[in-house]
Amino acid sequence: MTANDNSTSKYYRPYAEPHLLFAHAYVSRLAWQPGRLDDLLCRVAADEVDGVIIATPDLAFLYAPYDGGADILSATAARRDDLRDRYQRWLPKQPAGV
Repeated sequence: MTANDNSTSKYYRPYAEPHLLFAHAYVSRLAWQPGRLDDLLCRVAADEVDGVIIATPDLAFLYAPYDGGADILSATAARRDDLRDRYQRWLPKQPAGV
């Protein structure tokens, strides 16, 4: 972090500095097993790790967790609507659902 950084986060987030431009990715293919990603998801929820995207092999479904929730991207509106309806209680109470 820079000396005059006013961030309250103890984690360095270089993308928050507009003069830096970079990207990195780590990709791993895993066979699904219940609980296999629990440690990673807990670390995301605790704001220890960020930039995580979990995807199906065909990239038709993306799950992007963050410390305040998650974004879900679906290849079809029908799948999106199905997820919205099945997990209605998980959605924010605001009318826009965000």
